[in-house]
Amino acid sequence: MSVPTPKTFTINSLNQASTAVSTGGSMTVKIYETVGPAAQTYGYGYGVGNYGGTITGALQNDLDGALAADTNGNNGSATQIRLTSTTGFPTAGTIAVEDELITYTNIAGVELTGITRGAKGTATTGTSNGQAHSDGETVTNATDYAGWGEAVEASTVTLEPGLWSLSNFGELLVATIANGKTFTWNAGAANNTTVHASTSTPNTDGTLTGVNSPYATMIGTNSAGDAVGNPTATRITLISPTTRHVIHLGTETTIGTPTTQDDMFIRFSEDESINKYTPQATNTAGSQRLQDGTKIMGALVAKENILIWTDNALYTMKFVGAPFTFGFEQVGTNCGLIGKNAAIEIDGVAYWMGNNGFFSFDGTVNTLPCSVEDYVYDDADTTKGQQVNAGINNLFTEVIWYYPAAGSDFNNRYVVHNYGEDNANLPMGNWYTGTNSNSIRTTWIDSLVYPKPYATAFNSSSTGTFPVIVGEVGLGQTVLFEHEIGNDQVNPNGSTTNLTSYIESFSFSLQPDQSEVFLAMRRFLPNFKVLTGSNNVTISVSDYPADQETATSLSPFTITSSTKKIDTRARGRYANIKIENTGAGENWRFGTFQVDLQPDGRR
Repeated sequence: MSVPTPKTFTINSLNQASTAVSTGGSMTVKIYETVGPAAQTYGYGYGVGNYGGTITGALQNDLDGALAADTNGNNGSATQIRLTSTTGFPTAGTIAVEDELITYTNIAGVELTGITRGAKGTATTGTSNGQAHSDGETVTNATDYAGWGEAVEASTVTLEPGLWSLSNFGELLVATIANGKTFTWNAGAANNTTVHASTSTPNTDGTLTGVNSPYATMIGTNSAGDAVGNPTATRITLISPTTRHVIHLGTETTIGTPTTQDDMFIRFSEDESINKYTPQATNTAGSQRLQDGTKIMGALVAKENILIWTDNALYTMKFVGAPFTFGFEQVGTNCGLIGKNAAIEIDGVAYWMGNNGFFSFDGTVNTLPCSVEDYVYDDADTTKGQQVNAGINNLFTEVIWYYPAAGSDFNNRYVVHNYGEDNANLPMGNWYTGTNSNSIRTTWIDSLVYPKPYATAFNSSSTGTFPVIVGEVGLGQTVLFEHEIGNDQVNPNGSTTNLTSYIESFSFSLQPDQSEVFLAMRRFLPNFKVLTGSNNVTISVSDYPADQETATSLSPFTITSSTKKIDTRARGRYANIKIENTGAGENWRFGTFQVDLQPDGRR
């Protein structure tokens, strides 16, 4: 399918129809749900697209009559706006006409009724009036626009990328589009690989029957009059693993009305039910609004709690039983999460990346001392925090954060904290960074169900082969990687990419207690614990801390498993060492750097 204009689309059938579709015929089209843009963008006021952010492929139509710069509608009506067609527009929602946002409460034929002009700070400056618009001006459905601000003149706008929350309710996959709907997909269905997650009408009693009943977003009532069906605008959804509540975070205060989405509001279902949310004395459904922050950023199921981060604080959510079901406690402030996927939990300890540093929670919120913090935050684009992704490699006790640097649309750097090597000899912990494009990932899952870690990488310039989208090119391609297998990267086309790697130390003083003395480096011992193939070692020196290190004249030195010592000609006060491999099938692990130094004067 392709979209040649904002108001038309073309469908190419892969098989010839047995009968033609004509004026008297009909056809059924199942359109993919809009998830959101691939990259997160950021601007001030109207600086990036429509206020609040555009969504690719948003439904559009035209004004049937001009709008004046006042609080009225068109065609002489004070409470309604006439369009050429309202087909596809939600029953209640928000429209964008040029730079003005207008909310409405209902639809009557081709008219939007119960209008409010100049919503969300888009009124004519200094008034409560809307802006003037000509007859035939484009009208866009803005109901699902992300990142609303409070006022054009003062607030910033973040256009969040398309994200999913994925949890399992038994065999059902519960999937929520960030700031959008919730879907289910039944893995136990006989035809599960041929049926997409979608929405359909629930049973009148609110129960889930049949092998394929993906109805999670539909709203209705059961025989007892209880509201059933999941909210239609939610930031994050997860399942409580012990009590089996479906928990919606940053969701609607009125189920089924996206305009009531509150980024700090939490709603949870009755236990063992996927779609019952009406609180009653006889069930465990309920809701809670958090206070510290402006929006919920992320949540994790941890050892004894559910951890919930806002953009400023950390809360715990714990089952406490009747009458409140869950108890909420704020356990930290000024420790907000930078993005939905920037937190990870292992062995009862959570680690996360904030807008201003790294943190952990082991019952108490701790600031993680980080030796590379300035390097990371001086370069990271913190306005793209929703693209940051954290991973855990438990085999090597590593927490990894992939993030975009300034000027990059996608993740292109990473920083690693080795929590297993925190000790008295490393007061700031063991940290290292990387920029190797072959090592950048967009998602990560540790060895849990499968014996090895899995991760994905996104290539924005490539076109994937699954699923086949006719007429669309350059959408990008996501590649799945199995980690800790072999020494090189096997590509989808069968070719192999050599995985080069290096580690480089900071500049250290050769004689810390006599920093004014020059030292001559005569030789060093290549203390490799593991070495398959060869390795290059480069030694660089400088005379003063402000000087740029210069590689010594004989560097780089090629090391093999049979190399016993390396003679050098190096002189300086400060040095650093870089160890790297460049060939195929190479594997190495370095031990302790041992070097022969001799005083060599003061100038």
